[in-house]
Amino acid sequence: MEAKSQPEKENQIPVKEVIINSNFLALYVDLVVRGLIAFIILGLIVYYILMQIFNLPIWIALPIVFLLSIFSSPLLSKIRLGHIVQSKYDNFLRQVIIWTRR
Repeated sequence: MEAKSQPEKENQIPVKEVIINSNFLALYVDLVVRGLIAFIILGLIVYYILMQIFNLPIWIALPIVFLLSIFSSPLLSKIRLGHIVQSKYDNFLRQVIIWTRR
């Protein structure tokens, strides 16, 4: 019986800790917020100009708007909401861990 249990133990994969960089969430939030702001502000303005003033068809206007919003996103690099979200998320996780240990 012990001979059968030893191969089973050898085949088991040890559980490793998942280590995530603490700035990963902050970077992701920053990129998403910058992209949304660029697309909403610049995209809607350029879309309105292309559709209403120049009377371009929608299938030409939308790719132009999309590309312009992508290229203008780095101009919004001063937006740093990710670190705020990261700290609030860390505090939330600490509270959940404290609550579950009660």
